[in-house]
Amino acid sequence: MVGLYISLLFLPLILTSSDGKVTLCSRSGHQSEHCIRNGLNAIISSLVKKWKEKGSIDPLLVGSVETDYFNEASSSDISLVLKDVVVSGLSSTVLRQVKWKNLEEGKLELMCKTDWLSGTGSYWSDGYVSTFPVQSHGIFNITLGELTSLVILHLDRSGKHLKIRELKLDTMPSTIDIQTGRQLDGNNALGETLNMFLNENSFELFELLKPKLLPYFSAKIKDMSNSILLVTPTQSILPIPNV
Repeated sequence: MVGLYISLLFLPLILTSSDGKVTLCSRSGHQSEHCIRNGLNAIISSLVKKWKEKGSIDPLLVGSVETDYFNEASSSDISLVLKDVVVSGLSSTVLRQVKWKNLEEGKLELMCKTDWLSGTGSYWSDGYVSTFPVQSHGIFNITLGELTSLVILHLDRSGKHLKIRELKLDTMPSTIDIQTGRQLDGNNALGETLNMFLNENSFELFELLKPKLLPYFSAKIKDMSNSILLVTPTQSILPIPNV
């Protein structure tokens, strides 16, 4: 979600300038796109309250994600479950590009960037490392670098409302910290070894989770956004006359 935050930019506030007056954009190519982009970015910070009416977006409760990790070189096979995942930072999203030239065909495309995201939660793992069977639980903290998102909207059949059809996300972590609980043996030597293993392989684990985590995250934002777009007339969404 990230850049996902932009998917709810379409609210009547878009038509209100800093001095409280309605500001319309022309339909003249890049000037119009620049005008729309500035207008949308100007209200991002005010959208948190609107999102909270449907469910908090910053922080966003993602829930649970399950996956498996296998590494033949290290003789490792671990089932991993992330629980109570909470993502923060979506309110820092900025709209970078607007493509509205296909609007007459009922299509609007937005490119967005979120400078950082933070994810926290707990995890549970089961499997083995080398020849040692392990069960582990603990907490994790991950900071994601730049997250980019592509949002494609289409007019519905009535032509009165926009609906998100596609929401694609991409990101890479900048830091990952995993802290295991005490494991198996009394002095926790195995737990410390496992903690080292998980942290050393944390970026691999993220790449493994990424195909499942990002679509889940995207779908959650998409559904929340469309529930608001469904009751928001298109003419109050974009500051362009005769949309």
